[in-house]
Amino acid sequence: MQFKILRQQQEIEQAQSLLYQVYIEEMGWTPDIDNPSELRIRIYKNQCYLVDKYDAYANWFGVYLESELIACWRLCPPINGKFELEEYNSIPAFLHQSKSLEINRLALRSDYRRSHNVLFHLASNTMSEVVEKFDYTFAATQFPNPGTLYLRLGATKVESSSFKYSIKDDQKVSLLYFDLKDKSTLLSKRLSKNLVTA
Repeated sequence: MQFKILRQQQEIEQAQSLLYQVYIEEMGWTPDIDNPSELRIRIYKNQCYLVDKYDAYANWFGVYLESELIACWRLCPPINGKFELEEYNSIPAFLHQSKSLEINRLALRSDYRRSHNVLFHLASNTMSEVVEKFDYTFAATQFPNPGTLYLRLGATKVESSSFKYSIKDDQKVSLLYFDLKDKSTLLSKRLSKNLVTA
């Protein structure tokens, strides 16, 4: 497996295509027409992509197996003082009062979801890219998966934070955050190892 920061437009489009495959084709999910993220399906040259208004501001990361993208997600800063998640629900004040990034758009190819290795590889390498400049990353996620794995990596669940992005959603999501300065977590121990060997 190879971790990669997705900088080229072609690489980002691979991620957007994977998002479409996972969220739309496999999960059968469709975004609300008036969703505040402006999530929509883009069709270009007979290829479908899941895109939104935050794409231009996001930092994308992926895991490849040979030349195939098998996992991706992105980290987003606040835009005009507001994180994307705040379009749907409030977040704790400390995430605004510190240097934070929002994790979203996680997608893994179906044949790699049962193995935690891919998500752990994506998470540890992504965090090693931002740990020196940021204090927290946070995400809204479902349970048991991938939320339980996030907790195993050292995330903290914010109590009473469950909500739905849309009234059409079957399941609520919960807010979790990673304290990048907490050296006791499994993720932090992996980060320390990465920084030493880099």
